[in-house]
Amino acid sequence: MTGEIREPEVMTPNPNLGNTNNENSIINLNSDEQHNNISRDQLQDFLNIVMQAIRAEIAVLQEESKKQTFKLTSVVESLRSEIKRENERLAKSLTAKFEAAHDKIKEDF
Repeated sequence: MTGEIREPEVMTPNPNLGNTNNENSIINLNSDEQHNNISRDQLQDFLNIVMQAIRAEIAVLQEESKKQTFKLTSVVESLRSEIKRENERLAKSLTAKFEAAHDKIKEDF
């Protein structure tokens, strides 16, 4: 998610709004346009929506991470088994060669 960096915003009373609650209005210092003002409730709603989206994305990423971890574990176990079989085969082959060489040495003497 990308966003733009804005100039600082402060809460100030707006003389054009008459007798309203000044605490609920956020005004951009660099803008004279009133349609840029949002209430605290609107800001809170927006932040809640963003947080829900972030939580949903985190849940998706965690699930994908679990799947990838399972796949990785399966691959590692498969490789471990393959290495074990290969080591056993190599040990048998070396033992057979050693015994053959040993028997040949005994015959020569």
